[in-house]
Amino acid sequence: MQVLGVLSCFESPKSFRSQIICEKRFDNNSRFNQSCQNCGTSASLFIYNLQNLKIISNPFQVFDCGAMRIVGLTGGIASGKSTASKEFEALGVPIIDADKVARAASKKGTLAWRRIVLTFGKEILQEDGEINRGRLGEIIFSDHAKRKALNSAMSFSIGIGLYWELFKHWIKGTKVVIMDVPLLFEAKLDRLTKPIIVVWVDPETQEARLVKRDKISKELALKKISSQLSLDEKRDRADIVIDNTSSIEAMKQQVQDIYKEIVATPSTMKELLFSRRGIFFLLATTIFGLWWLKG
Repeated sequence: MQVLGVLSCFESPKSFRSQIICEKRFDNNSRFNQSCQNCGTSASLFIYNLQNLKIISNPFQVFDCGAMRIVGLTGGIASGKSTASKEFEALGVPIIDADKVARAASKKGTLAWRRIVLTFGKEILQEDGEINRGRLGEIIFSDHAKRKALNSAMSFSIGIGLYWELFKHWIKGTKVVIMDVPLLFEAKLDRLTKPIIVVWVDPETQEARLVKRDKISKELALKKISSQLSLDEKRDRADIVIDNTSSIEAMKQQVQDIYKEIVATPSTMKELLFSRRGIFFLLATTIFGLWWLKG
């Protein structure tokens, strides 16, 4: 069995945070005897410097921290976000799709279903009692107040669903998971994810693709686009931007490059803190502290 470890070569401990030079795999039986292929710095020296910086207390933390990276993926209508999501999934990254969570949360009889019917009336229901999403979409796209009311009716149920999906991946030990959320910034879920990836296209391309895809007028397309936070604003708030103005092949290449970067980047202190090991450490410290105070 091999685990991915990061061997960082640096001249002094102070440069640790900014100078990551090489990455390699370490065998469980010989990882402390490995050295950097670039400069020959030994793994044992690397671990020693980390311990001096008090970044780790256990050497094995360097190689298998148990942390989960939650990546945010968002975009706009007809920007190509769903295509990018499928490409990440094809590379083996688990996807938590907020649209699927929302559909499951608003099935007949659920809390969200009851709140939606109470807000918009029974005229939005189909014959089988399920919500007519097409009809509901027409209502909210033309009325900002009603769109806000729908978000309010569903936010709690969707939030519970998303957190449940994250918890299941956390329990399983998933290393990287992508949250595909159209309203990532609007729902303030950007606070939960890092990095944030935005699939961006220019307004003209977005309008043309939406008109062609949904076979609608330009006026209706612009109304749908304006109902969301602009892609330019999302791009400005992103950590990583996928430019989808050209071909699908170009977009796929960007996804592959981003995937490699996400997998290769070492865990952040926040990710380590909320890892299973980090949570266990916090709980153990709290219990010990309470016992010490009581004694």
